[in-house]
Amino acid sequence: SRFWADQGPAREGERWLRLALNELRPEDVAKRLEISRVVATLTRDLGDYATSYRDFAELVEAHERAGSTPVEIAKAQTMAANAARMLSNFDDAVLRTRRARAAFVEHGEAYFAAWAAYALGTTLLSAGRFTEAASELERATEAFNDVGAAADSSSSIANLALCHYYCGRYEIARELTLESLERARTAGHRYYCAHAELNLALVSHALGDGERAWPHVADAAAIGLALRSNDVLISCGEIAAALLVARWPERAGFLTGSVDATRERVHAPRFPVDVPLYESVRRALASAPASVNVEASLARGRVTPLRVAVARITESASLQPV
Repeated sequence: SRFWADQGPAREGERWLRLALNELRPEDVAKRLEISRVVATLTRDLGDYATSYRDFAELVEAHERAGSTPVEIAKAQTMAANAARMLSNFDDAVLRTRRARAAFVEHGEAYFAAWAAYALGTTLLSAGRFTEAASELERATEAFNDVGAAADSSSSIANLALCHYYCGRYEIARELTLESLERARTAGHRYYCAHAELNLALVSHALGDGERAWPHVADAAAIGLALRSNDVLISCGEIAAALLVARWPERAGFLTGSVDATRERVHAPRFPVDVPLYESVRRALASAPASVNVEASLARGRVTPLRVAVARITESASLQPV
């Protein structure tokens, strides 16, 4: 599926794979399950989360009909759960993830059980259920530590830090994020490094320290551009807009327009936890001085590719917004 996504004709690849499914014989069960998994993954990578959720849910049912092992069924459940989360269908995501974790625990799959705890905590975090999320993420971190999964523990700690950030415990969030960043760097995991940098930017912004926040956004942006990661670039754009809006509303509007257009294009939802920061920027733009043409800045941003808009952040690494 990554071949099709990277090469561009992903929709064509999806069509061919679905046609291949129709040509399989009834006894080609293993091949049918594998192609179905690839199709569901491909629609997820395309940002078509509704279709991806349907495909992964059907994959779970297909595994059950085929008499697959409980572990294989549980793996499919975790993928369906993530698709449900992306649709903000948090109750279904939680239910599927708990089922998967129970199966992993029962069959002695320590790593996958740890991953399921992490996925559950991340889902609860996305839903704004911070106390429950923190409990699951602490459990996941302990389990990752037990199996030596340093990179994965970096991400669980980063999300645990966000639980504290959203509850206003900024110093705890900073310390946890520094631990996450150290682990990500040691593991050489740039994607997790980027998210730790974004956490540090959020904490510094919340503490009113824009000077300290800006280099973290710039570092995350450089990683996001190198990895071509839409979710990193979206977060960079939204946090940078929050840092810029008081002093340079035109630049904040430009970034906001680009992010909004990108979210629409790739079907990237704004979870409940993402809304307050975005709305604060929108309120600040609405109250900008009359001399600032915010609508023009937003319009320019909407026609500018996000990678181009964010590249300007990287080039302005020495800029010190309020």
